[in-house]
Amino acid sequence: MLKRKVRKVQKKRTISRRKSDEKGDLQAQKKRTQRFYRLVSGDIGIFEAVDEDCPQDDPRRKKKPSGAWLDKSENNFGDAISFWTEGGLRRYAKSRLLEWHASVVAEKITVIIIKKPSKVLYEDKFQIVVDPESIGKQKKQVLGAFLSEKGIII
Repeated sequence: MLKRKVRKVQKKRTISRRKSDEKGDLQAQKKRTQRFYRLVSGDIGIFEAVDEDCPQDDPRRKKKPSGAWLDKSENNFGDAISFWTEGGLRRYAKSRLLEWHASVVAEKITVIIIKKPSKVLYEDKFQIVVDPESIGKQKKQVLGAFLSEKGIII
């Protein structure tokens, strides 16, 4: 009976060591499977759609929330496109900028969901800027269903 208990304790120790050894691998795996989000109106990015559908002299711009929290890179990345990080998406919604954008664009908004691409040109805590050619498999979801699934209320 005593030998059985000792073996069980030894097994538990072995299992717990394995889990702790894999912790680093789990964090690396989490980074690889991290999701990024791009909002598009029709087939163009949400910020470009807002510029087209709500010109600078449009009175609706008076109600636009501040986007000063979003870092703007001084680099020109040409045809590169940007995606929100999970934290960036939540900040975008919390700032009410998402709600305002949705109210001024003409076409319905779709969310493009991707895994981290191989070629990231710029990255901060809110967004990544990537070469469109480096984007792999994409998932598309209508904005309302996406926000509901994420538990984000605008």
